[in-house]
Amino acid sequence: MAKFAYKVKNAEGKTVTGVLDAPDTRSVSKTLRNEGLFVVEIKPAFSSSFLDPLTSKLGGRVGFSEITNFTRQLSVMISSGLTITEALTSLHNQTTNPALEKLISDLLVSVESGLSFSKALSAHKHVFPDIYIAVVKSGETSGLLDKMLLRLADNLEKQREFQGKTKTALIYPIIILIGVVIVIAIMMLFVIPQMSLLYDQLRIELPLPTRIVVAISNFFVAFWWLAAVAIIIGWLSFSAWKKTPTGKETYDEFMLKLPGWGQLIEYSLVAELTRSLGLLVGSGTPIIESLTSVANAAPNKLYADAIYRVARKVEKGLSLASACAQEKILPPLIAQMARVGEETGKLDDVLAKVSLYFESEADRRIKNLTTLLEPIILALLGVVVGFLMISVILPIYNLTQAIG
Repeated sequence: MAKFAYKVKNAEGKTVTGVLDAPDTRSVSKTLRNEGLFVVEIKPAFSSSFLDPLTSKLGGRVGFSEITNFTRQLSVMISSGLTITEALTSLHNQTTNPALEKLISDLLVSVESGLSFSKALSAHKHVFPDIYIAVVKSGETSGLLDKMLLRLADNLEKQREFQGKTKTALIYPIIILIGVVIVIAIMMLFVIPQMSLLYDQLRIELPLPTRIVVAISNFFVAFWWLAAVAIIIGWLSFSAWKKTPTGKETYDEFMLKLPGWGQLIEYSLVAELTRSLGLLVGSGTPIIESLTSVANAAPNKLYADAIYRVARKVEKGLSLASACAQEKILPPLIAQMARVGEETGKLDDVLAKVSLYFESEADRRIKNLTTLLEPIILALLGVVVGFLMISVILPIYNLTQAIG
């Protein structure tokens, strides 16, 4: 049992506050409603332990796949005739993830207290992006919430599938790189020090490659902790810098300029942006609001700023096609197809086709990139390991030559 602080309104409209012991917020809400009270707010009264934040993190998180499944199941339940409260209650009872269970419980309390589902989602923007909330809001307004949730689930499935392709394609190069690091670490920390002792006993003059390797090995053996601290501090500093507006813009611009990789990022971003914009427009969300939501969700600052500028230009009366054409960072195809969509009145369908085109292009780039990366990484591994082996063997070879 835990303590929950609540704020309610009684039959006379007066605000009443108090604390109640209950297993979760849903039970508190049910108890208060049974007493004829209107629930305004429910929250934990205090942390029962200083370990609560840690145990909360260890309890798991709501993953992308779980949100996708949650959306699809909710759509099916609502289309079957269940109310949003009944559907959320059913999903709450089914879930086994503590983090998702708490999320649904919070949504249920908010809805039962009189908030719309989209408003309830707005309190959890770390899980539900602006695009998700905007589509749900449109579904509530049009009375087609089940259909909008189904479209959202389909969109999330496509996004998950596309991201999965990217991650799968990069698994092999990443494993090879990890292997290179492990081999170098073993050589530097264990093999080279032993060989260095042997060289000292033999009192032989070491060639330059061996001296370089031995010096590096001695440094890591003596100051490995310093290297670890430097890496940690460097990573934390880089992460903090990347969160600043200037740092994020510089980093995003650098990533887009990387040979091969930059174009893959560009195609992936455009595919996500056009798919999301098509989803919002197709759900009946106004174009300005749709563009703003897409810009808020864009992971790249340069593209986000470009979409914001497009939204402002459209707000001033410019067509979407003309506004997109003025942004050099956006591919010309977007403006061309947007013009076709505006003329035919099928902008959402056209944007969906544009998204599929850039997805296929990104998929092709992924295959080309992995095909190119494999021999490069293998060559790098061969050079590094070869240099280390030569550095180890060369003194012994010189010694045998001198003896012979």
